[in-house]
Amino acid sequence: GNAGILALGSDYKDKVLRFSKDNPIKPLEILGCSTRGAAVVALISAFPHIKERVKQWDREVEHARYAVSKLLGSGGFSLLGTLPKKHDLIAIETPCYDEIAKAHKKKGYFLAKELKSRGIVGIKPGRTKRFKFSTFGLSDAQLEYLVETFIDIKNII
Repeated sequence: GNAGILALGSDYKDKVLRFSKDNPIKPLEILGCSTRGAAVVALISAFPHIKERVKQWDREVEHARYAVSKLLGSGGFSLLGTLPKKHDLIAIETPCYDEIAKAHKKKGYFLAKELKSRGIVGIKPGRTKRFKFSTFGLSDAQLEYLVETFIDIKNII
């Protein structure tokens, strides 16, 4: 099977892919059999939806930049990665949560439990030093709620 999948539009085909001289329809970068696998079928069926989703990419990046700005401005958080953000995935160090975990009766599990009680899931229980999250697809109100929740939890103790 494939070792990985790369989706791209025809306008990038010649820039990204090289084709085999022996088999001119087979891209060299595709390892394994390129004609089998549920992943390929899923990608093909999802591609029109993906094209629609990325039309709002500038808005998604602005959301990530807003979240980073608010978190860094509140203190206790530091960004793992570069500024300005160029995508929606945010990796942050959270020494503020790690300090809370040292004194909290639930230790490192307090953060996931507190987030879940506020309707936010996805952070692995026990993680307080650093984690990743995405702002992709959030409305303005959801983004504000997420950021304010992170800041509010920081001020628990």
